[in-house]
Amino acid sequence: MNEMKQLMTELTDRLRKTNEYNQYINVLSRLKQDPELYARIGDYRRRSLWIQMQEERLLFRGIMDCRKILPISRKMALLMSFCCRTSV
Repeated sequence: MNEMKQLMTELTDRLRKTNEYNQYINVLSRLKQDPELYARIGDYRRRSLWIQMQEERLLFRGIMDCRKILPISRKMALLMSFCCRTSV
């Protein structure tokens, strides 16, 4: 367990040293200086996540409906779900 904790600590330390992480932190700090814009972006992210969750539900429901019509194996259903998700 200690080895896992050490590896996680090393990973987070390395991530914090990347340009991408530092750019993210910089943009986030500037964004937080404008509370209205920060709130609007938070709202957008919540709505975007909600839409994605609805799409997942509809996709799952569609796969289940297809299985009723055309019996397919569980592996094929998982493959269909993966292929559809990555193309969105």
